[in-house]
Amino acid sequence: MEQGVSTSNEPRVELVSASAGAKSQSVGASKTATSRVRVGWHTSPGVHAVAGTLAGFVVGAIDVLLAATREGLDPLETSETFAAALLGMGLNGAAGLMLGFFVGLSYWGLTRRVRPETLGRLLLSRRSLFVGVALGLVGVVGILVWADRRAIEWDAVDWTAPALLLAFGVLYLGWLWLQRWRLGTILTLTLLTLVSLAVIIGWPRTGEAGEEGLLRLGTETATSRHLLEPARRLFDGDGDSFPTALCRQDCDCDDASADIYPGAKETAANGIDEDCDGKDLGLAEVQQYRDALAPKSTKAPAQPEVAHHTELPTTPAAVTKAPSRVKNVLFITIDTLRADRLGTYGYPRATSKAIDALGARGVVFEQARSTGPQTRFSVPAFLTSKYFTELERTSKDWPKISDSETLLAERFSAAGYLTAAFHSIAYFESIYGMNQGFDHYDDSCIDARHPIQHAATSDYITDHVLAYVDSEEFKASTKPWYFWAYYGDPHSPYLFHDEVPKWGVSRKDAYDAEIAYTDLHIGRLLEGLESRGLANDLTIVLTSDHGEGIDPENDHGTRFHGPNLYDEAMHIPLLFVVPGVEPHRVKTAVSLIDLTPTFVDLLGAPPDPAFRGVSLKPYLDGENPEHPPLFFEKEKETALPQKGMLLWPYKVILVLSYNRYKIFDLEKDPHEQTDLSKTLPAEKVESMVGLLRYWSSQVLQPVEPVEHFR
Repeated sequence: MEQGVSTSNEPRVELVSASAGAKSQSVGASKTATSRVRVGWHTSPGVHAVAGTLAGFVVGAIDVLLAATREGLDPLETSETFAAALLGMGLNGAAGLMLGFFVGLSYWGLTRRVRPETLGRLLLSRRSLFVGVALGLVGVVGILVWADRRAIEWDAVDWTAPALLLAFGVLYLGWLWLQRWRLGTILTLTLLTLVSLAVIIGWPRTGEAGEEGLLRLGTETATSRHLLEPARRLFDGDGDSFPTALCRQDCDCDDASADIYPGAKETAANGIDEDCDGKDLGLAEVQQYRDALAPKSTKAPAQPEVAHHTELPTTPAAVTKAPSRVKNVLFITIDTLRADRLGTYGYPRATSKAIDALGARGVVFEQARSTGPQTRFSVPAFLTSKYFTELERTSKDWPKISDSETLLAERFSAAGYLTAAFHSIAYFESIYGMNQGFDHYDDSCIDARHPIQHAATSDYITDHVLAYVDSEEFKASTKPWYFWAYYGDPHSPYLFHDEVPKWGVSRKDAYDAEIAYTDLHIGRLLEGLESRGLANDLTIVLTSDHGEGIDPENDHGTRFHGPNLYDEAMHIPLLFVVPGVEPHRVKTAVSLIDLTPTFVDLLGAPPDPAFRGVSLKPYLDGENPEHPPLFFEKEKETALPQKGMLLWPYKVILVLSYNRYKIFDLEKDPHEQTDLSKTLPAEKVESMVGLLRYWSSQVLQPVEPVEHFR
């Protein structure tokens, strides 16, 4: 029995020994693993802050490099790119630091409820990864559904910022994972220290290169420009939103005085440089600027020849003058129409047969400019002859115009006209205030063709204008009439249409197809009015609110419109067909701000002293007065606020926030490829830039927008 017991027990002893050995090995392995992978490493807010900072550094560098190498933009020098990269890394790194610390602090708070090991296994397990991916997909689907309901224009979306944010998330998790190991922590802290020192020490030493890089950072980057504003407020010593710390003299020449900053109102001959242009404004300069801005006599010398797209007829020796009071008026506006895509402006494709026919029997202004690169900056301005920033308006991105402003239709109504408008763009819904003065305001197209801009609308506008003239309401009226027909099809996204030629499949071809489709229905409108006997004594005015960037390589790195004041967005068509006026072309540069004064003059009414523009009637009459300089502006929405001036042939673009400007000779360089600000004589540059500064700070009377009207 003992033997049997002994025999039966031996294997058990061996099993126990094996189990104990395995347990011992497991403990040893656990200790080894613990020495390599620290338990609870993911609970520290500092770990997350380090990961966020490093991810921000990388994203900032990529953001700047993308902006520095974007096609169509002036190339930056290596030193300027490096300087911009330093600041971009600093801004994104600081944002990543704060974001990482906040996430880490929240995560640490969770560990007060759940053990760190359990939380780590929960968040880092395969199951959690699967759940995270599933939730992400659900979120993406939700965003797509929301975007579809909002009719998001996917072709117009700049995907740079979303891509950079995704890259930030990937890098953040990567750096976070790397800090599981002590060697990874040492490497990341070393890298964090080196980059931080480079940013802190390097940026203040970049000098002029940093100032040039800062301009690119504030206008072209996807993430960094949004971080500049809080940085400006943080480093602002006097509360004027212009900090010296970022770019020294160019940002603010006195950070201890809230009355001194770029663009401030300059008091002449007081010994103080309020606008930081490097000198005090002199009394002689003030008189010079006032003389330059004053309307000139209509008996000016003959205008010089200027370069344009093609050889076109010149002004005839004698032109029949426009009547002192016009009868019926048709005002046609085509949204987002560049002048250089029309045959009457030299374009070889047959995109505009009806418009070209109007030009052949009317007055063509070859060098007309908008007052801003978006509808909000141009249409309210030309309806009032006041610049956008001078209007009583709400503070929304798309502001409502106050009924205290007098709009063009109100002037026609006061002169005894029947007024009607027909619109196809969402900004002209009645809620935005552009319906003031109209007896009949038709914005039904916006709902009928929803989502607007994703459907053809030119046919709708023409149909409704003709339906209105066939209505009893119109036939019962004995008044002269003023119609405003607003065609929106050339606005992106661009559509192809079976009714017009298809020149190709590129976006430029589609844009041309949109113009041709709009032109087709404008022709149908004109034929419809003529067949009804309404074309006699009819004054027709055709223009656009702004142009469009189509080719980034040739259009200063942009597509669509809004971020800058280059001519692809600012040069627009302007045609007048006035009974009794012989066809001719005007080479003098004029502005949309002149439209309302011209209409008022054609009505035989006196000009309003509040008008910023001048009447174009002398040019219709064959005279050639010297036109005052043209001005235009964009407020901060997609990039930094900018002001511009055209003093033919020179065009000046000024970014006020950083006191940086560019000058182009449109006669020799119509596509604005060569900046002359550093090659023209210093006195000439100073005179032109000084005039633009004077207009911006002394003449322009900005009105602070309100949240809502009482």
